Amino acid sequence: MNKILSLVLKEGARLAQPGEFSYRAFVNGRIDLSQAQTIVDIVEAKTERALFALSRQLKGEFSYCFNQIKGLLKDLLYKLEAYLNFPDEDTNINTEEIKVGLKKAKQQLGRFLEDSRESRIFREGIRCVLCGRVNVGKSTLFNCILKEEKAIVTHIPRTTRDAIEDTVSIKGLPIVLSDTAGILEPEDFIDRAAVEISYRKIREADIVLFVVDASVNFNKQDLILWEKIKDKNVIFVVNKIDLKQKLNINKLKVYGKPIVRISALKKTGIRDLENVIFKMSYKKKTDTGGNRFLLAKWQEDIIRRVLAKMEEASNLIDKGYSYDFILLPLREILDEMGKLTGENVSEEILSQIFSKFCIGK
Repeated sequence: MNKILSLVLKEGARLAQPGEFSYRAFVNGRIDLSQAQTIVDIVEAKTERALFALSRQLKGEFSYCFNQIKGLLKDLLYKLEAYLNFPDEDTNINTEEIKVGLKKAKQQLGRFLEDSRESRIFREGIRCVLCGRVNVGKSTLFNCILKEEKAIVTHIPRTTRDAIEDTVSIKGLPIVLSDTAGILEPEDFIDRAAVEISYRKIREADIVLFVVDASVNFNKQDLILWEKIKDKNVIFVVNKIDLKQKLNINKLKVYGKPIVRISALKKTGIRDLENVIFKMSYKKKTDTGGNRFLLAKWQEDIIRRVLAKMEEASNLIDKGYSYDFILLPLREILDEMGKLTGENVSEEILSQIFSKFCIGK
């Protein structure tokens, strides 16, 4: 195949640039810029939920909804310009109509932004960290959730010295799971480094799974660790329920955090734990399978600028400014909105999007 490729290139063909085929589709009007962005996001999608939402965007559903809002604002702009250019004609425009139109557009764009923020977890994932003192079964649980032998498990304490990380899908939600060292009282330089890594992972975590041993009482080391994590989203994972129970569960209930009883060794209670992780990660009952859209940062930035300009236009109306002044932010709003679909996009945004494509897209 390399010989064939070399011959073809020698005869005058060239290799496609990254994203060149999608770029040509965009330039020739077959897709708009938001759909081009969606192609990149589909390639990088980590779960079926994200893929489902993005497939709707690729079909143009976001573009359709967005263009409906843009059409409303264009109509207001044209009526204003007609009134200013032909004041003697009946253009049927007043400040109340402009305010109502701006309010409606702000609400719809605000929902896009809110939905994108909430749905971003389907793109980036939730950082979930396992913590607990040594030998409570963190690494066994880590392997159990991943369904593979990723972490070394032995009966010898202090086996885990570094943070091990991998991504797993729980009900379509990407969970970036980290197994940390359970060393709380370092004995040497390596131990101290392990403790620092563990605490850094905990600080960065969205959810902390505090693993405790059901076969022993909640002790001083557990309390030290609890003080470090009590302000985080914590789930108490009571492991080793297959052994003789010594831990008083009622003592954990006073901390007001969810408690899940499991046996990582026997693989019992894991489904219950996954359900609690999902509920804590994604508290709203709505779903990306509904009307949600996943937007890139540059798209969110444009919508924020549009909302700021809408607020400016509304303030001008409230202060009694003439239509000439109101017209200026309306033009700027439509100019910004054109950047989202690619009607008047800058080279900077184009290179930002298409540079992420691989050859052949």
